[in-house]
Amino acid sequence: MVALEVAGLRKSYNRAGVLTTALENVSFNIPDRQFISIVGPSGCGKSTLLRCIAGLAEPSGGDIRVGGQAMHGVPDDMVYVFQEYNRSLFPWRRLLGNVAYPIESRLPRSVSSDRARAYIKLVGLEGFENYYPWELSGGMQQRAAIARALVTEPKFLLMDEPFGALDAQTRVSLEETILDLWSRSPRTVIFVTHDIDEAIFLSDRVLVMASRPGRIVEDIMIDLPRPRHQIETKEDRAFSDYRRLLFGLIAPPSASTLS
Repeated sequence: MVALEVAGLRKSYNRAGVLTTALENVSFNIPDRQFISIVGPSGCGKSTLLRCIAGLAEPSGGDIRVGGQAMHGVPDDMVYVFQEYNRSLFPWRRLLGNVAYPIESRLPRSVSSDRARAYIKLVGLEGFENYYPWELSGGMQQRAAIARALVTEPKFLLMDEPFGALDAQTRVSLEETILDLWSRSPRTVIFVTHDIDEAIFLSDRVLVMASRPGRIVEDIMIDLPRPRHQIETKEDRAFSDYRRLLFGLIAPPSASTLS
């Protein structure tokens, strides 16, 4: 079943009379509950594409369909996780209140609190319910943002370089957290990243973008067994083959040889 369809998507900006095309003729389909990553060079339009899908930016042309229906505005069953985790958290609310916020207006308080506590536990933050965001580390704040996104139990999870500002150790830990959560409750995930290894490790499929204008140049299925593990999976010969392929597609010709 196709969960999301993007057909002929185009996005242009007019700044001071200068027209810039950020996306041109972007088309792809995503089956239900598939985990896909989008990679490409800086400035190729990865984040712009994600914002269009999320309803946060208005396309200049083309179509986006969710469940076969044309999308208008921000879909109720779609959530967006930013790279800047502080954009998702209210500094004046404690962790429990932050995570419960998206559902507290439509569920009884006891129900919303219980569900928020369950997701706080799932992301490994049990015991920090009464902490304010500024009392948590960057990695903990991003876990909190992920819990807040998942508490609505959305059909679509859109993530825009969510681990890009974190240190390597925290990033590895959160990659494993995301895979664990996705395996427990599969949903359609679109994950933007500049990290090739991250894209391969997480995904069923990787879309490769090129710039000027932004467009998809390759659609690569990642045929690696699940569950995946940081050491075993990344030492697999097939993982290295995927890395070489993707690096060659993204890097300039002079840098396309791996040692």
